[in-house]
Amino acid sequence: MVLNTWCARLSMVRVFASWLYSFDPLNEVPPSGLISGKPRRTRPYIYTDQQVVQIVAKARRLRSFYGLRGWTCATLFGLIAVTGLRVSEALGLDDKDVDLDPAVLTINRTKNGRSRSVPLLPCAAERLRSYRAERNRIVGRGAKPFFVHENGERLGDCSIRYNFALVCQGIRLRELQVFKKARVAQ
Repeated sequence: MVLNTWCARLSMVRVFASWLYSFDPLNEVPPSGLISGKPRRTRPYIYTDQQVVQIVAKARRLRSFYGLRGWTCATLFGLIAVTGLRVSEALGLDDKDVDLDPAVLTINRTKNGRSRSVPLLPCAAERLRSYRAERNRIVGRGAKPFFVHENGERLGDCSIRYNFALVCQGIRLRELQVFKKARVAQ
Protein backbone atom coordinates (compact mmCIF):
# COMPACT_ATOMS: atom_id res chain seq x y z
CA MET A 1 0.00 0.00 0.00
CA VAL A 2 2.88 2.36 0.73
CA LEU A 3 4.26 1.90 -2.79
CA ASN A 4 0.89 2.75 -4.31
CA THR A 5 0.64 5.91 -2.20
CA TRP A 6 4.07 7.06 -3.33
CA CYS A 7 3.23 6.31 -6.96
CA ALA A 8 0.08 8.42 -6.72
CA ARG A 9 1.98 11.29 -5.09
CA LEU A 10 4.81 11.19 -7.61
CA SER A 11 2.33 11.15 -10.50
CA MET A 12 1.04 14.49 -9.16
CA VAL A 13 4.63 15.79 -9.12
CA ARG A 14 4.95 14.72 -12.77
CA VAL A 15 1.80 16.67 -13.69
CA PHE A 16 3.11 19.75 -11.86
CA ALA A 17 6.53 19.41 -13.53
CA SER A 18 4.83 19.21 -16.95
CA TRP A 19 2.95 22.39 -16.16
CA LEU A 20 6.19 24.12 -15.11
CA TYR A 21 7.90 22.84 -18.26
CA SER A 22 5.33 24.71 -20.38
CA PHE A 23 6.67 27.98 -18.85
CA ASP A 24 10.32 27.09 -18.57
CA PRO A 25 11.84 24.33 -20.73
CA LEU A 26 14.77 24.03 -18.27
CA ASN A 27 12.46 22.21 -15.81
CA GLU A 28 12.83 18.47 -16.04
CA VAL A 29 9.76 16.21 -16.23
CA PRO A 30 10.25 12.76 -14.68
CA PRO A 31 9.56 9.89 -17.09
CA SER A 32 6.14 8.26 -16.74
CA GLY A 33 7.43 4.76 -15.93
CA LEU A 34 9.94 5.85 -13.30
CA ILE A 35 8.07 4.17 -10.46
CA SER A 36 5.50 1.59 -11.42
CA GLY A 37 2.78 0.81 -8.97
CA LYS A 38 -0.45 -0.96 -9.58
CA PRO A 39 -3.32 -0.88 -7.13
CA ARG A 40 -3.52 -4.26 -5.44
CA ARG A 41 -6.34 -5.56 -3.34
CA THR A 42 -5.46 -7.15 -0.09
CA ARG A 43 -5.82 -10.90 -0.03
CA PRO A 44 -9.16 -11.82 1.56
CA TYR A 45 -9.11 -13.84 4.73
CA ILE A 46 -11.37 -16.90 4.61
CA TYR A 47 -12.71 -17.80 8.04
CA THR A 48 -13.02 -21.46 8.96
CA ASP A 49 -16.33 -22.84 10.21
CA GLN A 50 -14.87 -23.10 13.70
CA GLN A 51 -13.76 -19.45 13.62
CA VAL A 52 -17.24 -18.33 12.51
CA VAL A 53 -18.78 -20.26 15.42
CA GLN A 54 -16.30 -18.64 17.82
CA ILE A 55 -17.01 -15.16 16.39
CA VAL A 56 -20.78 -15.55 16.73
CA ALA A 57 -20.48 -17.01 20.26
CA LYS A 58 -18.16 -14.21 21.41
CA ALA A 59 -20.36 -11.55 19.78
CA ARG A 60 -23.37 -12.91 21.66
CA ARG A 61 -21.56 -12.10 24.92
CA LEU A 62 -20.96 -8.42 24.05
CA ARG A 63 -22.35 -6.30 26.85
CA SER A 64 -24.78 -3.43 26.62
CA PHE A 65 -27.36 -1.79 28.85
CA TYR A 66 -30.35 -3.78 27.56
CA GLY A 67 -28.45 -6.67 25.96
CA LEU A 68 -29.33 -5.86 22.35
CA ARG A 69 -25.73 -5.30 21.25
CA GLY A 70 -24.84 -8.98 21.68
CA TRP A 71 -28.01 -10.15 19.93
CA THR A 72 -27.47 -7.73 17.06
CA CYS A 73 -23.78 -8.44 16.46
CA ALA A 74 -24.13 -12.22 16.74
CA THR A 75 -27.10 -12.27 14.37
CA LEU A 76 -25.49 -9.89 11.90
CA PHE A 77 -22.14 -11.72 11.82
CA GLY A 78 -23.89 -15.07 11.42
CA LEU A 79 -26.13 -13.73 8.64
CA ILE A 80 -23.16 -12.36 6.73
CA ALA A 81 -21.33 -15.68 7.13
CA VAL A 82 -24.19 -17.86 5.87
CA THR A 83 -25.44 -15.61 3.05
CA GLY A 84 -22.30 -13.87 1.81
CA LEU A 85 -23.93 -10.44 2.06
CA ARG A 86 -21.77 -7.36 2.09
CA VAL A 87 -21.75 -5.52 5.41
CA SER A 88 -23.46 -2.52 3.82
CA GLU A 89 -26.19 -4.75 2.36
CA ALA A 90 -26.91 -6.38 5.71
CA LEU A 91 -26.93 -3.02 7.52
CA GLY A 92 -29.22 -1.59 4.83
CA LEU A 93 -31.95 -4.16 5.49
CA ASP A 94 -35.27 -2.73 6.57
CA ASP A 95 -37.77 -4.77 8.55
CA LYS A 96 -39.98 -5.17 5.44
CA ASP A 97 -37.02 -6.65 3.51
CA VAL A 98 -36.81 -9.63 5.87
CA ASP A 99 -39.65 -12.00 4.95
CA LEU A 100 -39.28 -15.03 7.18
CA ASP A 101 -42.29 -17.07 6.03
CA PRO A 102 -40.75 -17.94 2.67
CA ALA A 103 -37.28 -17.30 4.24
CA VAL A 104 -36.12 -14.70 1.72
CA LEU A 105 -34.22 -11.44 2.11
CA THR A 106 -34.79 -8.62 -0.37
CA ILE A 107 -31.60 -6.65 -0.83
CA ASN A 108 -32.40 -3.16 -2.11
CA ARG A 109 -29.18 -1.33 -1.32
CA THR A 110 -26.69 -3.30 -3.40
CA LYS A 111 -23.29 -2.21 -4.63
CA ASN A 112 -24.59 -1.89 -8.21
CA GLY A 113 -27.90 -0.30 -7.23
CA ARG A 114 -30.01 -3.30 -8.23
CA SER A 115 -32.36 -5.36 -6.10
CA ARG A 116 -31.97 -9.07 -5.51
CA SER A 117 -33.47 -11.80 -3.39
CA VAL A 118 -31.39 -14.01 -1.11
CA PRO A 119 -32.87 -17.30 0.11
CA LEU A 120 -32.25 -18.32 3.71
CA LEU A 121 -31.77 -21.69 5.34
CA PRO A 122 -34.50 -22.54 7.86
CA CYS A 123 -32.05 -22.24 10.78
CA ALA A 124 -30.99 -18.76 9.62
CA ALA A 125 -34.63 -17.70 9.27
CA GLU A 126 -35.31 -18.96 12.81
CA ARG A 127 -32.35 -16.99 14.15
CA LEU A 128 -33.61 -13.81 12.42
CA ARG A 129 -37.09 -14.46 13.84
CA SER A 130 -35.62 -14.71 17.36
CA TYR A 131 -33.61 -11.53 16.85
CA ARG A 132 -36.67 -9.65 15.57
CA ALA A 133 -38.69 -10.71 18.63
CA GLU A 134 -35.92 -9.63 21.03
CA ARG A 135 -35.36 -6.36 19.14
CA ASN A 136 -39.09 -5.58 19.23
CA ARG A 137 -39.21 -6.38 22.95
CA ILE A 138 -36.34 -3.97 23.71
CA VAL A 139 -36.81 -1.20 21.13
CA GLY A 140 -40.47 -1.53 20.21
CA ARG A 141 -42.33 -2.66 17.12
CA GLY A 142 -41.82 0.59 15.23
CA ALA A 143 -38.27 -0.26 14.16
CA LYS A 144 -37.92 0.41 10.44
CA PRO A 145 -34.30 -0.76 10.07
CA PHE A 146 -33.80 -4.45 10.81
CA PHE A 147 -30.48 -4.16 12.67
CA VAL A 148 -30.59 -1.36 15.23
CA HIS A 149 -28.86 0.17 18.23
CA GLU A 150 -30.67 0.09 21.54
CA ASN A 151 -32.03 3.56 20.77
CA GLY A 152 -33.77 2.22 17.63
CA GLU A 153 -31.45 3.86 15.10
CA ARG A 154 -29.88 1.98 12.19
CA LEU A 155 -26.44 0.56 12.88
CA GLY A 156 -23.51 2.22 11.17
CA ASP A 157 -20.62 0.61 9.38
CA CYS A 158 -18.04 1.92 11.86
CA SER A 159 -19.76 0.53 14.95
CA ILE A 160 -20.09 -2.93 13.40
CA ARG A 161 -16.49 -2.98 12.21
CA TYR A 162 -15.39 -1.89 15.70
CA ASN A 163 -17.44 -4.65 17.33
CA PHE A 164 -16.12 -7.22 14.85
CA ALA A 165 -12.53 -6.20 15.61
CA LEU A 166 -13.29 -6.37 19.33
CA VAL A 167 -14.73 -9.87 18.98
CA CYS A 168 -11.81 -11.07 16.83
CA GLN A 169 -9.34 -9.74 19.39
CA GLY A 170 -11.30 -11.45 22.13
CA ILE A 171 -10.90 -14.86 20.50
CA ARG A 172 -7.26 -14.13 19.59
CA LEU A 173 -7.99 -14.05 15.87
CA ARG A 174 -6.47 -10.58 15.66
CA GLU A 175 -3.62 -9.26 17.69
CA LEU A 176 -4.41 -6.57 20.23
CA GLN A 177 -3.23 -3.21 18.88
CA VAL A 178 -1.69 -2.20 22.21
CA PHE A 179 0.65 -5.20 22.20
CA LYS A 180 1.46 -4.75 18.54
CA LYS A 181 2.63 -1.17 19.11
CA ALA A 182 4.62 -2.22 22.20
CA ARG A 183 6.50 -4.85 20.21
CA VAL A 184 7.41 -2.35 17.50
CA ALA A 185 8.80 0.04 20.12
CA GLN A 186 11.13 -2.61 21.57
